[in-house]
Amino acid sequence: MKHLVRYLLTIDRRWLLTWAAIYVGFATMGAFFPDFIGVTVLKIVGIALCLVYAMAKFKKDALLTIALALTLLADVILAIDSVSIIGVFTFCFVQFFHTARLKQTKPVALVFYVLIAAIVFLVAVWLKVNPMYAAAGIYAYGIFSNVFFAASWFFSRRSVQSACAAVGFLLFILCDFCVAGSYLSATAVLPLAVKPFMDYFAWIFYYPSQVLIANSSELAATSKKPRKKLAPSV
Repeated sequence: MKHLVRYLLTIDRRWLLTWAAIYVGFATMGAFFPDFIGVTVLKIVGIALCLVYAMAKFKKDALLTIALALTLLADVILAIDSVSIIGVFTFCFVQFFHTARLKQTKPVALVFYVLIAAIVFLVAVWLKVNPMYAAAGIYAYGIFSNVFFAASWFFSRRSVQSACAAVGFLLFILCDFCVAGSYLSATAVLPLAVKPFMDYFAWIFYYPSQVLIANSSELAATSKKPRKKLAPSV
């Protein structure tokens, strides 16, 4: 992983300082003032800047841009309503577009994804499954798939981009475990005392995951040459 750290250190220091300041800012304030609206605003600004960064550095990677734009939209929706099914479904599409770029699928795949997701959701609801659980199940398929695809990419072709993707999606799914714990505690499946800790650590994992994923594109705007592969010792 030393090559990944070395790569991150080559990024414009203004971006590194901005990411670090945002992370330390909401992590510190969130620990002492979890209900302060400034914490939420800082988090949303941080995600928005990940989108701005990717758009500036990887102008040719439309799928990454779409995925990060939908990520921002989903976060805004869930900031307004933390149990919004629309927010969860928006994250389902986030995972679809990440899958599309990791596996280089054709655009028509989106049509099949929407149809299959709709059928699965409707059947689950017809079978009296909690709609949130049904939506979460569809999302879980997407995030677990992307963890697998990113890890496969890393182990088959070790590069800074694949490392960013692999570590990024690993942190992403750790965040999702915390989100699941928070929801289950809010619905009395788990003790309510667990919720504040789950809410806090969800973003401790989530924000760095998005920073790393924003750096996981091979379509650099500044160069047409493929990025240098890392040594097998990564």
